[in-house]
Amino acid sequence: MLSKLTIVGLSQFQPDIWDNLNLPEGIDKEVFIDEVIRQGGEFSLLYPDADFMKYQIGVFSRKWYHNFERWLKAYNFEYEALYNLDVKATIEETGTNKEVASKKGTSSNDTNTSGTTTNHNNVENTAHSSGENATTKQKAAYDSGSFQNTEKEISGSTLNSNGGTTENGNTSNNQSTNITGNTTEDASANQEHNIITEEYRRGNQGVTMSQQMLLAEYNAWRSNIYVMMAEVFVSEFCICIYN
Repeated sequence: MLSKLTIVGLSQFQPDIWDNLNLPEGIDKEVFIDEVIRQGGEFSLLYPDADFMKYQIGVFSRKWYHNFERWLKAYNFEYEALYNLDVKATIEETGTNKEVASKKGTSSNDTNTSGTTTNHNNVENTAHSSGENATTKQKAAYDSGSFQNTEKEISGSTLNSNGGTTENGNTSNNQSTNITGNTTEDASANQEHNIITEEYRRGNQGVTMSQQMLLAEYNAWRSNIYVMMAEVFVSEFCICIYN
């Protein structure tokens, strides 16, 4: 049986070979080393020299650091297993509204009204009366068609026995109106707006059945981040030959 140097033997001979191992925060270094030994402890090492192996482990850390970091982020991602829709959209609208862009005008109204009204009323009445005014009342018998005088009233009056009454009217109306108007209108309004709309939709949009998503969740968590990382290490540093 040929002798071989394994990762277990090299770790016991020179434990500082793991000093250059640098893993993302959140990854337990001791758990990772234990998983590497569990998977490749019986395989021969590709680099049996301890110092060179220590250097190569540092190279391995720098090369796979970002990959392990992304794996860890996905491993710790919070989500709802039975939701296949989780969308958040932000819409921002910025602009200027011009309600009345520009309205300028001048209007002038001139009104000039002038008039003269002259009314002349000349009424001259002359009444002359010297005598009597007689009022006679008549009545017919029940069996007669002719009227007979029954009563007579006599009154006398004298109005301006020497002249009469004279009325003279003279009215003059002179009206002058002058109206001048000058109106200027300047209306301008600029309104700025900034509207932010957020839309958040989540849940099951009905494309995939809940049972399918539940099965996918189960298969996703069958994987273990330490197992996957150790597999990468063993594939790079171990000669996987079973005796």
